Amino acid sequence: MVVSGQIATIGKKVRKRRALTEDEISRLLQVAKEQDLLNAGQKWSSRHAVYLVALFTGLRRNELRSIVWSDVDLKSRSLRIREDVGKSKRNDSIPLHESAVQVLEQLKPVNVSMGDLVFASIPTIETLKRDYKRAGILLKDDAERTVDFHTLRATFATRLIKQGVQPSYLKELMS
Repeated sequence: MVVSGQIATIGKKVRKRRALTEDEISRLLQVAKEQDLLNAGQKWSSRHAVYLVALFTGLRRNELRSIVWSDVDLKSRSLRIREDVGKSKRNDSIPLHESAVQVLEQLKPVNVSMGDLVFASIPTIETLKRDYKRAGILLKDDAERTVDFHTLRATFATRLIKQGVQPSYLKELMS
């Protein structure tokens, strides 16, 4: 599985993606925090929370959009991916990194219905592009590799590979 040089075919157009560096991750999350402060009191979800959960779970944009609070088990540090949510069309459970647990604990309202969405909104592609630019992350590098929302998923996988996670387990997490 080649993740940092991931190629996606869109119609006849081929897109090469790359993973973010640790420095780029830090800058993107900082920009997201700043934008959250500027947008305080508005109905949008925390960009910082969305980006961080994406970076630590590898979930796709549509999967993040569909998560409800009953899917989140903060005590066991796991997230259930329902068969109607995940691309694999099966029920799965994925572990949550401590950083994701912390941000979800902060995000969870006191009076929440278990059917309430975790994220009221997911940043648009244009919003993410603006955040990448604010963070000084080029949308296309010298090797013609791009960054987009799926880059957060590629970054998740690349980080796990660098940590020595077994390919079979990585495949399970990424399906």
